[in-house]
Amino acid sequence: MVPVATFAMNLDLIAKQLATSGATVIVSNLIDLSHAPIAGLVETLLRVPRQVFVRRIEEMNDRLNAITRKHGLELCDLFEFTRKELADHPEYFSPDGFHPSSAGYDRWAELLWPKVETAAKSWRST
Repeated sequence: MVPVATFAMNLDLIAKQLATSGATVIVSNLIDLSHAPIAGLVETLLRVPRQVFVRRIEEMNDRLNAITRKHGLELCDLFEFTRKELADHPEYFSPDGFHPSSAGYDRWAELLWPKVETAAKSWRST
């Protein structure tokens, strides 16, 4: 629950250092946690409406997207995937309702793989 400006500042510092490595850096944005089982508890217990939660994630992703462009990093858009698919797949969450399960990590890896494969092919050709 850090301020969005602090989140962005920290990511910018990290991205700047990674960009100097010369490696292709692949970054995923934040998933739409409003579809996570824990979101219902946040809404009920903390009285934070899901839409407020989503707006914060979108704001953080906007900053993250700008940072990846600024430093020439590759972005994998997991937010859009989760917006479309996550609500129908509760098995993607571990029993705590927040962290990914094995199935969730497997799906995430499938989504990241094309970017990784492209980066690896580029690396091999140099």
